[in-house]
Amino acid sequence: MTITTRGQSSLIIVAILLLATISTGCQAQPSITISPASFNFSCQEDNPAQLSETLHIVNSGSNILQWSASSTASWLTISPSHGNATGETDNVSLAVNTSGMKAGEYVALIIVLSPEAANSLQTAMVNLSVYSPDQQGNGVTDALNTEQLLKTGYNYPGQTITVEGTIVTSYYAQGYKGEPTFLNFHDPYQGHFTAIIWGEDRGSFPSHPESYYLNHKVRVAGKIQIYHGSPEMVLHDQEQIWFVE
Repeated sequence: MTITTRGQSSLIIVAILLLATISTGCQAQPSITISPASFNFSCQEDNPAQLSETLHIVNSGSNILQWSASSTASWLTISPSHGNATGETDNVSLAVNTSGMKAGEYVALIIVLSPEAANSLQTAMVNLSVYSPDQQGNGVTDALNTEQLLKTGYNYPGQTITVEGTIVTSYYAQGYKGEPTFLNFHDPYQGHFTAIIWGEDRGSFPSHPESYYLNHKVRVAGKIQIYHGSPEMVLHDQEQIWFVE
């Protein structure tokens, strides 16, 4: 009697090919880890500065991470712009040149690429505040400095500035026209600075922003508007507001 094993052989061959495919697809890859995730710089408008910081790039995976880094802004340069990482930390120098820049808020991205990495693209945000001479020395206006905020709103309505203070009261006017959320920096709020989130933008912020930001010290960035003699700022997304440690 002759016993054929053709069917079994075919199954074995298919199984071997399948395992080989799975093995190839699961080969260890490099992975990009960068820190910190964001940078903040500030300087005065009429006093150009050369500002610097360091971005750290680590291969948190296996094999060799071949990376390249670039900036989306001409005022931000990166060196070195490429490198190889195994397990060590690669330090990348960031340089900010504010020469000729007008007062305002600027944002750039650092883009780190590695086609072979499991996470082939990572970014870090760079915030630059160039402040006018009549603002505070750190480029941030105190939320309780109503006189200065009114001056900015009347004289520089198109200028983006950063305001710092503690949100002491808040209110979500649900059901009212525009459904605004008021983040107040003074109690009573009348005659003082307020940040406003309109209902159409609430989805761009953490859930229940009136509670999320309440009793926290924050910075907000945007343009000052004057409403019934009070300074206010409209926030369109959560990148305009952040906690201050």
